[in-house]
Amino acid sequence: MVECDVHDETLVLKMAVDRLEPELRTVENTASGRAQWVRELGERSRRAWGAKVVLVYEASSQGFGLHDELVEAGFGCHVLAPTKIARSSRDRRQKNDGHDAQGLLELLRGHVLGGNELPAV
Repeated sequence: MVECDVHDETLVLKMAVDRLEPELRTVENTASGRAQWVRELGERSRRAWGAKVVLVYEASSQGFGLHDELVEAGFGCHVLAPTKIARSSRDRRQKNDGHDAQGLLELLRGHVLGGNELPAV
């Protein structure tokens, strides 16, 4: 499972298998940076006996280009509506990429592992 915090120049990622501790990564938000990352995700899936790769990110001014690239590569991808994501006042005060990424990763885990609905666009 991968959470992606999309920015103009970077993608901040939290990647995890099931409930294992996530890995934090940053990838350049360029065609070559995304292509390299997509190849890496495919390789990780193959090494894990074809494990399904599912990604999530919040809708932004970046549009659905990333979604389309990921789906074309054979991955599941969900684009979430930021206004529909429940956040506590504490979450709003602690706003940073790592914290946001962890929260979205937990939403994705709840969806994949528990069948919870996602606040999709």
